[in-house]
Amino acid sequence: MMEAMKRSVITCLFRGDTSKMPRYSSGKYTPGWVDKLALAVARHSDAEFHVLQDRDYPYNGDFRTHRFIDPEQGWMNLMEVFRPELDLGYCLFLGLDTVLTGRLDDLFGLNVPLVMPRDTEDPKTVNDGALLFAPATGERIFKHYLDKGPAEMRRRYEYGGYLSEMLLLREFWHDEPGSKVRVLSACVRSFFGLLRIWRNGITGRYSQE
Repeated sequence: MMEAMKRSVITCLFRGDTSKMPRYSSGKYTPGWVDKLALAVARHSDAEFHVLQDRDYPYNGDFRTHRFIDPEQGWMNLMEVFRPELDLGYCLFLGLDTVLTGRLDDLFGLNVPLVMPRDTEDPKTVNDGALLFAPATGERIFKHYLDKGPAEMRRRYEYGGYLSEMLLLREFWHDEPGSKVRVLSACVRSFFGLLRIWRNGITGRYSQE
């Protein structure tokens, strides 16, 4: 078990007009999506809310904002949520299309180094629509990302002509030793469907729908 530490929730917003990402996702999300998610997090948790972004945006809410180092890598930009200098503590990453349906305490209460949702289309692997990580784990993931040169990145993580952070995270998940939990919990909903807890082959709900 890990000692109690600061809890944070982080999401990302980038317009996508200069980044290398699929056309369908460019310009889809606006500051309003961030405000809605921030309000939902405030209702369901006392965690500090953060946004990683490519430029300044006019938000209604009052929360912490950070800039991408390189906003032109498309979805691979999401690896920057693991930057140690963000000082997020025990952190839950949520996509902007997430809808919270219950308290996040149960997720934070898992108190393990890494939590990822099981992919509903391929249950043998994981998805990063919601991702919970401890600081030391985040540092290892970020180093795993930085250690790859451009040629290796294209060779190993290109999908449909674009760099995919999902492929990198799946590689880390399957290769990294230590305590991990695959979580699909009713606390979080997204277009991936109902999220549930998975631990040692046992499924169960953490909160009421």
